Amino acid sequence: EEFLAVLPSSDLQGAERVAERIRKIICKQAFREIYTISVSVGVAEYQHGETILQLLERADNALYQAKSDGRNRVRCSEFNSTDPDAEKKKSPALRILR
Repeated sequence: EEFLAVLPSSDLQGAERVAERIRKIICKQAFREIYTISVSVGVAEYQHGETILQLLERADNALYQAKSDGRNRVRCSEFNSTDPDAEKKKSPALRILR
């Protein structure tokens, strides 16, 4: 199964830490006291000018890299831009409206 977590107040490193905590918690759980599962996670941070589809594709590629590297691990996708100001244009400030 796959699921998506959106962490609007986290940068790539913060999201990686959250993913690693989730991975460890799930791996410690025993099902029917004899079965365990592993978790592979792909993490990506939104970059200015990127489409949602591009962001999800990068996260998916990182997920498959985690699986390829032996499963039960977290891998992050770095954004490669030819824009010299890309670092200044990181994800916009998001607000949650209620």
